[in-house]
Amino acid sequence: MDKPNHFTKVLCCFPGMGKTYATAHYGDRYRLRDSDSSEFHFLEGLDGKTLNPGWPKNYLDHIASIVKSCEYQVLFVSTHEEVRRGLHALGIPYILVIPHKHPSVKTEFLKRYRERGSSEKFVKLLDENWNAWTGYEPEKEMSGSRIMFNDDHIDGEFLGRLIDSPFC
Repeated sequence: MDKPNHFTKVLCCFPGMGKTYATAHYGDRYRLRDSDSSEFHFLEGLDGKTLNPGWPKNYLDHIASIVKSCEYQVLFVSTHEEVRRGLHALGIPYILVIPHKHPSVKTEFLKRYRERGSSEKFVKLLDENWNAWTGYEPEKEMSGSRIMFNDDHIDGEFLGRLIDSPFC
């Protein structure tokens, strides 16, 4: 693959949108990187009880170094509000990718989490916070655009359009 003359597009993607799937299935066509925030957020992994005191700065530093390298066309990162605020403060544009708030979509995503082997603690956390975390208030968003998927995933067509778009 040739290295195009554009920079990394940062996608803040909700869990279950297909970051890992896209990276595995379209990595031969596009330069993609999935950056799991749990490696930075917790000292003991996603189900750990100890928050990393360096969070979110450690994650933002990681993101900034990847963006600066221009090695990837797309970088998938978390949707945490503090991450989005930090990206804005660093001047890194992003696209927020969240599912529709509809109850049937929530049901499908909870099923998806279980099928992929997520812990019940994780599933419960998403179940309890679904409305708050899939809510979108444009006046609170510092930068970026909103892309909403219904019961879908990130696919090759979406990635192609994104990479060819002038956004970011």
